[in-house]
Amino acid sequence: MADTPSAVHTPTQIAYFENSTEREHAEAISSNHETLASVYRETIRKDAQMLQTMLPRELRDMVYKEMYAQDSPIHIRKRQPHENTQLGSVAVVDMIWPDPSGYLNHDLVGKEMSREAAEIFYNVNTFVIEDVELLSVFAKHDCYGYDVRPSSHIQSLVLALDNTPPLFLHTCESSPPENVEYIEGPKFCSSESESEESIQDKESNLWLHLRDTIKHNMEAVATFQNLKNLVIEVQLREIPSQYDEKGWWDPRDIANEVFRLKRACINLTIRTIRIPRTHDEKMLDRMDDQLVWQDVSSYFDEPTVTEIEHFEKHGPHGDSRSIHAEIMANYDENPLLEWPCLNNTINCRRHPGRDCTDQTWHDGWHRALIKDYWNKQQEFWDSFGKPSCPICEENMSA
Repeated sequence: MADTPSAVHTPTQIAYFENSTEREHAEAISSNHETLASVYRETIRKDAQMLQTMLPRELRDMVYKEMYAQDSPIHIRKRQPHENTQLGSVAVVDMIWPDPSGYLNHDLVGKEMSREAAEIFYNVNTFVIEDVELLSVFAKHDCYGYDVRPSSHIQSLVLALDNTPPLFLHTCESSPPENVEYIEGPKFCSSESESEESIQDKESNLWLHLRDTIKHNMEAVATFQNLKNLVIEVQLREIPSQYDEKGWWDPRDIANEVFRLKRACINLTIRTIRIPRTHDEKMLDRMDDQLVWQDVSSYFDEPTVTEIEHFEKHGPHGDSRSIHAEIMANYDENPLLEWPCLNNTINCRRHPGRDCTDQTWHDGWHRALIKDYWNKQQEFWDSFGKPSCPICEENMSA
Protein backbone atom coordinates (compact mmCIF):
# COMPACT_ATOMS: atom_id res chain seq x y z
CA MET A 1 0.00 0.00 0.00
CA ALA A 2 1.25 3.50 -0.78
CA ASP A 3 2.33 5.75 2.05
CA THR A 4 -0.43 7.80 3.63
CA PRO A 5 -0.08 11.48 2.64
CA SER A 6 1.22 13.54 5.55
CA ALA A 7 1.55 16.97 3.92
CA VAL A 8 -1.07 19.52 2.99
CA HIS A 9 -1.90 19.43 -0.73
CA THR A 10 -3.82 21.78 -2.97
CA PRO A 11 -7.01 20.57 -4.69
CA THR A 12 -5.12 20.42 -7.99
CA GLN A 13 -2.43 18.21 -6.47
CA ILE A 14 -5.04 15.95 -4.82
CA ALA A 15 -6.74 15.38 -8.18
CA TYR A 16 -3.57 13.71 -9.47
CA PHE A 17 -3.55 11.00 -6.78
CA GLU A 18 -4.36 7.68 -8.52
CA ASN A 19 -5.15 5.77 -5.32
CA SER A 20 -8.57 6.65 -3.90
CA THR A 21 -7.33 6.04 -0.34
CA GLU A 22 -4.52 8.54 -0.86
CA ARG A 23 -7.00 11.10 -2.16
CA GLU A 24 -9.25 10.62 0.86
CA HIS A 25 -6.34 11.03 3.28
CA ALA A 26 -5.09 14.10 1.42
CA GLU A 27 -8.55 15.68 1.42
CA ALA A 28 -8.94 14.99 5.15
CA ILE A 29 -5.56 16.53 5.96
CA SER A 30 -6.31 19.61 3.84
CA SER A 31 -9.73 19.98 5.44
CA ASN A 32 -8.29 19.71 8.97
CA HIS A 33 -5.54 22.16 8.07
CA GLU A 34 -8.03 24.69 6.74
CA THR A 35 -10.11 24.35 9.91
CA LEU A 36 -7.08 24.88 12.16
CA ALA A 37 -5.82 27.76 10.01
CA SER A 38 -9.22 29.43 10.21
CA VAL A 39 -9.21 29.15 14.02
CA TYR A 40 -5.60 30.41 14.08
CA ARG A 41 -6.42 33.46 11.95
CA GLU A 42 -9.48 34.27 14.04
CA THR A 43 -7.42 34.03 17.25
CA ILE A 44 -4.81 36.42 15.84
CA ARG A 45 -7.49 38.91 14.83
CA LYS A 46 -8.99 38.82 18.33
CA ASP A 47 -5.56 39.29 19.94
CA ALA A 48 -4.81 42.21 17.62
CA GLN A 49 -8.18 43.80 18.37
CA MET A 50 -7.61 43.33 22.11
CA LEU A 51 -4.14 44.90 21.81
CA GLN A 52 -5.57 47.97 20.12
CA THR A 53 -8.48 48.24 22.55
CA MET A 54 -6.65 47.74 25.85
CA LEU A 55 -3.26 49.37 25.19
CA PRO A 56 -2.76 53.08 24.47
CA ARG A 57 -0.79 54.05 21.37
CA GLU A 58 2.35 54.77 23.41
CA LEU A 59 2.48 51.20 24.74
CA ARG A 60 1.63 49.74 21.35
CA ASP A 61 4.53 51.68 19.86
CA MET A 62 6.84 50.12 22.45
CA VAL A 63 5.68 46.68 21.32
CA TYR A 64 6.20 47.57 17.65
CA LYS A 65 9.65 48.96 18.39
CA GLU A 66 10.67 45.73 20.12
CA MET A 67 9.49 43.78 17.09
CA TYR A 68 10.82 45.97 14.29
CA ALA A 69 14.00 47.71 15.49
CA GLN A 70 16.98 46.16 13.69
CA ASP A 71 20.46 45.72 15.17
CA SER A 72 22.09 47.00 11.97
CA PRO A 73 21.12 49.40 9.16
CA ILE A 74 18.73 48.15 6.48
CA HIS A 75 20.26 48.25 2.99
CA ILE A 76 18.07 49.13 0.03
CA ARG A 77 19.81 47.82 -3.07
CA LYS A 78 19.30 48.04 -6.78
CA ARG A 79 18.49 44.85 -8.62
CA GLN A 80 21.29 44.38 -11.13
CA PRO A 81 20.80 41.45 -13.55
CA HIS A 82 24.17 42.18 -15.10
CA GLU A 83 26.83 44.57 -13.89
CA ASN A 84 27.17 46.33 -17.25
CA THR A 85 23.48 46.32 -18.20
CA GLN A 86 21.66 49.65 -18.39
CA LEU A 87 18.25 49.25 -16.73
CA GLY A 88 16.89 52.62 -17.80
CA SER A 89 14.54 54.47 -15.47
CA VAL A 90 14.42 53.10 -11.94
CA ALA A 91 11.14 51.46 -10.97
CA VAL A 92 9.83 49.90 -7.77
CA VAL A 93 10.65 46.42 -9.07
CA ASP A 94 14.33 47.40 -9.26
CA MET A 95 14.64 47.62 -5.46
CA ILE A 96 15.71 44.72 -3.28
CA TRP A 97 13.99 44.84 0.11
CA PRO A 98 14.74 42.92 3.33
CA ASP A 99 12.85 39.69 4.03
CA PRO A 100 9.41 40.65 5.43
CA SER A 101 8.57 37.20 6.84
CA GLY A 102 8.94 38.39 10.44
CA TYR A 103 6.69 41.42 10.00
CA LEU A 104 2.98 41.79 10.70
CA ASN A 105 0.62 40.58 7.99
CA HIS A 106 -2.10 43.16 7.47
CA ASP A 107 -4.44 40.43 6.19
CA LEU A 108 -4.35 38.96 9.71
CA VAL A 109 -3.95 41.88 12.10
CA GLY A 110 -5.80 44.45 10.03
CA LYS A 111 -4.57 47.50 8.14
CA GLU A 112 -4.78 49.86 11.12
CA MET A 113 -2.35 47.86 13.25
CA SER A 114 0.00 47.10 10.36
CA ARG A 115 0.06 50.81 9.48
CA GLU A 116 0.97 51.73 13.06
CA ALA A 117 3.74 49.11 13.07
CA ALA A 118 5.05 50.31 9.69
CA GLU A 119 5.34 53.87 10.98
CA ILE A 120 7.53 52.62 13.84
CA PHE A 121 9.51 50.38 11.45
CA TYR A 122 10.52 53.37 9.33
CA ASN A 123 10.92 55.66 12.33
CA VAL A 124 13.39 53.62 14.42
CA ASN A 125 15.63 52.07 11.75
CA THR A 126 18.48 53.46 9.67
CA PHE A 127 18.16 52.92 5.93
CA VAL A 128 21.14 52.78 3.60
CA ILE A 129 20.24 53.73 0.03
CA GLU A 130 23.01 52.09 -1.97
CA ASP A 131 22.09 53.82 -5.23
CA VAL A 132 21.00 57.46 -5.24
CA GLU A 133 18.63 56.73 -8.15
CA LEU A 134 16.49 54.69 -5.76
CA LEU A 135 15.95 57.59 -3.37
CA SER A 136 12.88 59.18 -4.98
CA VAL A 137 11.17 55.80 -5.47
CA PHE A 138 11.97 54.66 -1.94
CA ALA A 139 10.71 57.96 -0.49
CA LYS A 140 7.14 57.53 -1.68
CA HIS A 141 6.56 53.79 -2.07
CA ASP A 142 6.11 51.27 0.73
CA CYS A 143 6.98 47.90 -0.76
CA TYR A 144 5.40 46.06 2.18
CA GLY A 145 1.93 47.33 1.33
CA TYR A 146 1.29 49.05 4.67
CA ASP A 147 -0.13 52.16 3.01
CA VAL A 148 2.42 54.54 4.54
CA ARG A 149 4.88 56.92 2.94
CA PRO A 150 8.44 56.07 4.12
CA SER A 151 9.65 59.66 3.69
CA SER A 152 7.08 60.84 6.26
CA HIS A 153 8.56 58.72 9.07
CA ILE A 154 12.25 57.99 8.42
CA GLN A 155 14.61 59.87 10.76
CA SER A 156 17.95 58.26 9.91
CA LEU A 157 19.27 57.83 6.38
CA VAL A 158 22.56 56.93 4.71
CA LEU A 159 22.89 57.91 1.06
CA ALA A 160 25.62 56.39 -1.11
CA LEU A 161 26.83 58.36 -4.13
CA ASP A 162 28.98 56.69 -6.76
CA ASN A 163 30.69 59.80 -8.07
CA THR A 164 33.00 58.13 -10.58
CA PRO A 165 32.95 60.07 -13.88
CA PRO A 166 32.36 57.80 -16.90
CA LEU A 167 35.52 58.93 -18.71
CA PHE A 168 36.91 62.20 -17.50
CA LEU A 169 39.74 62.03 -14.98
CA HIS A 170 41.80 64.84 -13.53
CA THR A 171 45.47 64.23 -13.05
CA CYS A 172 47.87 65.80 -10.60
CA GLU A 173 48.76 68.38 -13.27
CA SER A 174 45.19 69.29 -14.23
CA SER A 175 42.63 71.18 -12.22
CA PRO A 176 38.86 71.42 -11.67
CA PRO A 177 36.73 74.01 -13.48
CA GLU A 178 36.28 77.49 -12.07
CA ASN A 179 32.93 78.33 -10.55
CA VAL A 180 31.69 80.34 -13.54
CA GLU A 181 32.58 77.45 -15.85
CA TYR A 182 30.95 74.99 -13.48
CA ILE A 183 27.69 76.95 -13.33
CA GLU A 184 27.41 77.83 -17.03
CA GLY A 185 28.68 74.50 -18.40
CA PRO A 186 32.42 73.84 -18.19
CA LYS A 187 35.01 73.10 -20.82
CA PHE A 188 37.51 71.16 -18.82
CA CYS A 189 41.26 71.20 -18.78
CA SER A 190 42.21 67.78 -20.14
CA SER A 191 45.31 65.69 -19.62
CA GLU A 192 47.98 65.72 -22.33
CA SER A 193 47.05 62.23 -23.54
CA GLU A 194 43.45 63.40 -24.16
CA SER A 195 43.98 66.84 -25.62
CA GLU A 196 41.80 66.44 -28.74
CA GLU A 197 38.80 68.74 -28.70
CA SER A 198 36.30 66.02 -29.63
CA ILE A 199 37.39 63.83 -26.73
CA GLN A 200 37.30 66.78 -24.36
CA ASP A 201 33.77 67.72 -25.45
CA LYS A 202 32.60 64.14 -25.01
CA GLU A 203 34.12 63.94 -21.55
CA SER A 204 32.59 67.27 -20.53
CA ASN A 205 29.12 66.18 -21.68
CA LEU A 206 29.39 62.90 -19.78
CA TRP A 207 30.58 64.69 -16.67
CA LEU A 208 27.77 67.24 -16.93
CA HIS A 209 25.20 64.46 -17.26
CA LEU A 210 26.60 62.76 -14.15
CA ARG A 211 26.60 66.05 -12.24
CA ASP A 212 23.00 66.91 -13.17
CA THR A 213 21.83 63.36 -12.41
CA ILE A 214 23.32 63.48 -8.93
CA LYS A 215 21.87 66.94 -8.28
CA HIS A 216 18.45 65.83 -9.49
CA ASN A 217 18.38 62.65 -7.39
CA MET A 218 19.62 64.51 -4.31
CA GLU A 219 16.57 66.76 -4.45
CA ALA A 220 14.46 63.84 -3.20
CA VAL A 221 16.04 64.27 0.25
CA ALA A 222 13.75 67.28 0.71
CA THR A 223 10.72 64.95 0.77
CA PHE A 224 11.90 63.28 4.01
CA GLN A 225 9.92 65.51 6.35
CA ASN A 226 11.12 64.09 9.70
CA LEU A 227 14.74 63.43 8.77
CA LYS A 228 17.14 64.12 11.65
CA ASN A 229 20.34 62.28 10.73
CA LEU A 230 21.83 62.00 7.25
CA VAL A 231 25.15 60.51 6.20
CA ILE A 232 26.27 61.12 2.61
CA GLU A 233 28.88 58.60 1.50
CA VAL A 234 30.72 59.51 -1.69
CA GLN A 235 32.40 56.49 -3.25
CA LEU A 236 35.02 57.17 -5.91
CA ARG A 237 36.31 54.18 -7.84
CA GLU A 238 39.80 54.66 -9.23
CA ILE A 239 41.25 53.35 -12.48
CA PRO A 240 44.87 52.20 -12.10
CA SER A 241 47.05 54.04 -14.61
CA GLN A 242 50.70 54.61 -15.35
CA TYR A 243 49.95 58.35 -15.21
CA ASP A 244 48.63 58.16 -11.65
CA GLU A 245 45.24 59.39 -12.83
CA LYS A 246 42.69 59.86 -10.09
CA GLY A 247 39.07 60.87 -10.21
CA TRP A 248 38.35 64.05 -8.27
CA TRP A 249 35.14 64.41 -6.33
CA ASP A 250 33.63 67.85 -6.77
CA PRO A 251 31.71 68.85 -3.62
CA ARG A 252 29.81 71.46 -5.61
CA ASP A 253 27.72 68.58 -6.99
CA ILE A 254 25.85 68.36 -3.68
CA ALA A 255 26.47 71.86 -2.30
CA ASN A 256 22.96 73.24 -2.88
CA GLU A 257 21.29 70.30 -1.14
CA VAL A 258 23.82 70.42 1.71
CA PHE A 259 23.08 74.10 2.31
CA ARG A 260 19.34 73.35 2.41
CA LEU A 261 19.90 70.51 4.90
CA LYS A 262 22.04 72.75 7.10
CA ARG A 263 19.30 75.39 7.15
CA ALA A 264 16.85 72.65 8.19
CA CYS A 265 19.16 71.78 11.12
CA ILE A 266 19.70 68.20 9.91
CA ASN A 267 22.54 66.39 11.66
CA LEU A 268 24.70 65.96 8.55
CA THR A 269 27.89 63.95 8.00
CA ILE A 270 29.67 63.80 4.64
CA ARG A 271 32.48 61.35 4.04
CA THR A 272 34.39 60.03 1.06
CA ILE A 273 36.31 56.89 0.21
CA ARG A 274 38.52 55.85 -2.69
CA ILE A 275 37.90 52.32 -3.94
CA PRO A 276 40.10 50.55 -6.49
CA ARG A 277 38.05 49.76 -9.56
CA THR A 278 37.90 45.98 -9.79
CA HIS A 279 35.39 43.34 -10.78
CA ASP A 280 36.73 41.01 -8.11
CA GLU A 281 34.40 41.50 -5.14
CA LYS A 282 36.46 39.06 -3.07
CA MET A 283 39.47 41.34 -3.52
CA LEU A 284 37.45 44.30 -2.22
CA ASP A 285 36.37 42.24 0.79
CA ARG A 286 40.02 41.50 1.58
CA MET A 287 40.87 45.20 1.24
CA ASP A 288 38.03 46.32 3.50
CA ASP A 289 40.36 46.99 6.44
CA GLN A 290 42.60 49.14 4.21
CA LEU A 291 39.81 51.37 2.87
CA VAL A 292 39.53 54.47 5.03
CA TRP A 293 36.59 56.85 5.14
CA GLN A 294 37.49 60.54 5.28
CA ASP A 295 35.07 62.96 6.96
CA VAL A 296 34.77 66.03 4.72
CA SER A 297 31.84 67.71 6.47
CA SER A 298 34.08 70.70 7.20
CA TYR A 299 34.25 71.47 3.45
CA PHE A 300 30.80 73.02 3.78
CA ASP A 301 31.53 75.18 6.83
CA GLU A 302 31.91 78.95 6.62
CA PRO A 303 35.45 79.85 5.41
CA THR A 304 37.70 82.15 7.39
CA VAL A 305 38.56 85.66 6.18
CA THR A 306 42.11 84.50 5.39
CA GLU A 307 40.86 81.58 3.32
CA ILE A 308 38.56 83.85 1.31
CA GLU A 309 41.31 86.41 0.71
CA HIS A 310 43.78 83.75 -0.43
CA PHE A 311 41.19 82.19 -2.74
CA GLU A 312 40.24 85.55 -4.28
CA LYS A 313 43.90 86.37 -4.84
CA HIS A 314 45.02 83.10 -6.43
CA GLY A 315 41.76 81.65 -7.73
CA PRO A 316 40.75 77.99 -7.62
CA HIS A 317 43.86 77.01 -9.62
CA GLY A 318 46.33 78.93 -7.51
CA ASP A 319 48.99 76.68 -6.07
CA SER A 320 51.81 79.10 -5.15
CA ARG A 321 54.36 76.42 -5.94
CA SER A 322 57.15 78.98 -6.20
CA ILE A 323 56.82 79.78 -2.50
CA HIS A 324 55.74 76.29 -1.53
CA ALA A 325 58.90 75.46 0.42
CA GLU A 326 58.77 78.70 2.38
CA ILE A 327 55.14 78.21 3.33
CA MET A 328 55.76 74.59 4.20
CA ALA A 329 58.45 75.67 6.63
CA ASN A 330 55.89 77.80 8.48
CA TYR A 331 52.78 75.77 7.79
CA ASP A 332 51.31 76.12 11.28
CA GLU A 333 51.39 79.91 11.06
CA ASN A 334 50.59 80.29 7.35
CA PRO A 335 48.85 77.22 5.91
CA LEU A 336 48.90 76.77 2.15
CA LEU A 337 45.55 77.06 0.40
CA GLU A 338 45.54 75.03 -2.82
CA TRP A 339 43.40 72.72 -4.87
CA PRO A 340 43.76 69.07 -3.90
CA CYS A 341 46.59 66.91 -5.09
CA LEU A 342 45.19 63.76 -6.66
CA ASN A 343 48.23 61.51 -6.47
CA ASN A 344 47.09 60.30 -3.07
CA THR A 345 50.56 59.01 -2.28
CA ILE A 346 53.19 59.57 0.38
CA ASN A 347 55.93 60.25 -2.22
CA CYS A 348 54.23 62.76 -4.50
CA ARG A 349 56.39 63.91 -7.43
CA ARG A 350 54.70 67.30 -7.40
CA HIS A 351 54.98 67.99 -3.68
CA PRO A 352 58.22 66.41 -2.46
CA GLY A 353 58.30 65.89 1.27
CA ARG A 354 54.54 66.12 1.70
CA ASP A 355 52.16 63.28 2.49
CA CYS A 356 49.49 63.79 -0.16
CA THR A 357 47.34 61.03 1.29
CA ASP A 358 46.41 63.53 4.01
CA GLN A 359 43.47 65.32 2.40
CA THR A 360 42.96 67.57 5.43
CA TRP A 361 45.38 69.98 3.72
CA HIS A 362 42.55 71.13 1.53
CA ASP A 363 39.70 71.89 3.91
CA GLY A 364 40.22 75.65 3.59
CA TRP A 365 40.42 75.51 -0.20
CA HIS A 366 37.12 73.63 -0.38
CA ARG A 367 35.42 76.02 2.06
CA ALA A 368 36.49 79.03 -0.01
CA LEU A 369 35.62 77.31 -3.30
CA ILE A 370 32.10 76.40 -2.18
CA LYS A 371 31.45 79.84 -0.67
CA ASP A 372 32.57 81.50 -3.90
CA TYR A 373 30.44 79.03 -5.89
CA TRP A 374 27.37 79.88 -3.82
CA ASN A 375 27.87 83.63 -4.30
CA LYS A 376 28.46 83.36 -8.06
CA GLN A 377 25.49 81.04 -8.44
CA GLN A 378 23.22 83.59 -6.75
CA GLU A 379 24.57 86.30 -9.08
CA PHE A 380 23.98 84.06 -12.09
CA TRP A 381 20.40 83.30 -11.03
CA ASP A 382 19.69 86.99 -10.37
CA SER A 383 20.89 87.86 -13.89
CA PHE A 384 19.57 84.97 -15.96
CA GLY A 385 17.06 83.17 -13.76
CA LYS A 386 17.33 79.78 -12.16
CA PRO A 387 18.12 77.18 -14.84
CA SER A 388 15.69 74.34 -15.45
CA CYS A 389 16.78 70.80 -14.67
CA PRO A 390 17.61 68.87 -17.90
CA ILE A 391 16.91 65.56 -16.15
CA CYS A 392 13.40 66.72 -15.18
CA GLU A 393 12.76 67.94 -18.73
CA GLU A 394 13.95 64.60 -20.10
CA ASN A 395 11.61 62.69 -17.78
CA MET A 396 8.66 64.95 -18.60
CA SER A 397 9.14 64.53 -22.35
CA ALA A 398 9.55 60.74 -22.10
